Amino acid sequence: MPRKITSLVVMMLMLCHERVGLSQSQPDNTFSFYSLTAGVRASGFPFTYNVDDFAFSAANLNNDPIYVRATLDADNSSFQFGEPDGSGGLLCATQDTYAYDDRELSPLGTYAWNVLNVSVAATTSEFTGSLTLESNGQEDFYVFSPNTFYVSGSNPQSTICAAYKTVWQGAAWNVPWYWDGTANKLVSPYANYWYKNTFWDTGWNSLITIINNNASTADYTVHYRSWVSGGVPTRQDPTNSCAVTNLSTESQTLTVPGSGGNWSGNLRSDVLGVSTSYEVQQDGFMWITLNPVQSGTSPGNAINPNSSGSSTICDGSGCPIVTSCHY
Repeated sequence: MPRKITSLVVMMLMLCHERVGLSQSQPDNTFSFYSLTAGVRASGFPFTYNVDDFAFSAANLNNDPIYVRATLDADNSSFQFGEPDGSGGLLCATQDTYAYDDRELSPLGTYAWNVLNVSVAATTSEFTGSLTLESNGQEDFYVFSPNTFYVSGSNPQSTICAAYKTVWQGAAWNVPWYWDGTANKLVSPYANYWYKNTFWDTGWNSLITIINNNASTADYTVHYRSWVSGGVPTRQDPTNSCAVTNLSTESQTLTVPGSGGNWSGNLRSDVLGVSTSYEVQQDGFMWITLNPVQSGTSPGNAINPNSSGSSTICDGSGCPIVTSCHY
């Protein structure tokens, strides 16, 4: 059977009850998302600012590489898109519609796209419109939806930079899990751990939960895959000239008893095992394998801001806001 139908059938067998956050609608080869907004809202005098923005990610569970194309379509046919100029600014690109460069995803590969400061300048002429994600060869893949992975400011700030940091740094998201019956994996198409970045000093962490509603005990192995460095997560050491090293762990196996037994942990300490003395910038995705494969698993992936953090000099020079494009 095709991957999508297999996934649906096996998931129905696997789940003993319906749970919010676990979905049966993926994977697919084309996704369309509507009513999206990115830009700046100004009010009052002197001006104060709020920021709207969204992001999205994709993960490839196929055995071969795939190419994914992301296309933004503006409601306003004269809307001006930008594209990175390689120096931290934006070149003026197309109007009305903008296609990101096709992104190759290797097997178990992933990528996360940003919008503001990448394809849309942070101006009061906001982008409103839709997004299409599609694989060039019609292969199925998983997506974390921009209709969930978004922010909308409600706390006006005196600068655009402050509004941008405030709205993203205070945000939290619940990322769905999907059962892939072809690969026999539970898949959550986005996870992150950011800490001590120059700008995102507090950062975020993925909080993971597993409830085993089956009568029998099972072993769960939680895996993480990064979208950079060939999929291997890394860290930077602020005390050693910001030296970059690979993290030694990318997975964790745990035993959860049946009949409602549960486990909770987080990406940083329980999967990556990285000390808080390092700067880490990780975007990726997670999957869980089960032994034995049995019904009744309810997983959770909640991304929340860390409780505190401090800035280092290891990455970036500060605010990434770009307020206009140039030719």
